[in-house]
Amino acid sequence: MNTQILLCGVGGQGILFATRILSEAAVRLGHRVIGSETHGMSQRGGSVTSHMKVGDYHGPLIRRGDADLLFCFEKNEIFANLTFLKSGGIGYVDAPNLDFIPDNIRALLDARQIELRCMDASSLALKLNAPLVLNLILIGFASNHEDFPLKRDLLQDVITDISPQRFRDLNLKGFEVGLEYKVDVEI
Repeated sequence: MNTQILLCGVGGQGILFATRILSEAAVRLGHRVIGSETHGMSQRGGSVTSHMKVGDYHGPLIRRGDADLLFCFEKNEIFANLTFLKSGGIGYVDAPNLDFIPDNIRALLDARQIELRCMDASSLALKLNAPLVLNLILIGFASNHEDFPLKRDLLQDVITDISPQRFRDLNLKGFEVGLEYKVDVEI
């Protein structure tokens, strides 16, 4: 598997933990994983990105137009990071719908055959009284798609193994909420 995944959002959304989950799952499948993170003013809600490459890659940074997958844990970060997706790439976005995407961006997405899949992970996390599990909800949502390269059983095992004991049940619940999400808004 040669897959490049970019995760983006703001500080405090668990982007680095999400990267760790996806990386560990790929390693358990026998793949090489390299990556890099940028933190901006992450402690104050600033932009955070994590580059993750699975397979035969040498440099850790994803070039614009090369990412297979994009996880966007804060919907407005899509505008700064959308250009990383390659033609035919897929983005998973924490948003109730994609109405916030302007028509000119939609035209670009169509021209490059980029698919965005959204779900309101942050609202679901708030219903659990656990806003920090939105990352796990979005990963669960992604793993429910047949074309996602890491399968849900493997991800569930990784979450069980690497979650701190005091958060394990809550993290697994967040992942399950994402798995159960049925409405799939795409453009």
